[in-house]
Amino acid sequence: MKKYMGLVKIVHEGMYGTSFEYKTKFSDDLEYLNLWFELYPNREHVVLNNSAELENIYKTLEDLTAVTEDEKKNEENAKKLYKKFMED
Repeated sequence: MKKYMGLVKIVHEGMYGTSFEYKTKFSDDLEYLNLWFELYPNREHVVLNNSAELENIYKTLEDLTAVTEDEKKNEENAKKLYKKFMED
């Protein structure tokens, strides 16, 4: 289990009202969470000490967006492998 949970609150305002979206990220590294927060500027950011209960509740909201360059490269490689697999 990761030590910290980052939470981002995203507000969508439209002519029919307001809706809220929440995204989470789990990490042992606060700097990593700060990098992730930069993907969502002008949003509410919260860092909490993670617990099993929090992880059980918020795991379904986890944001799988690549944050670091290594993650972005791995994501691209996975997409290439998937495309090659689907073509064969």
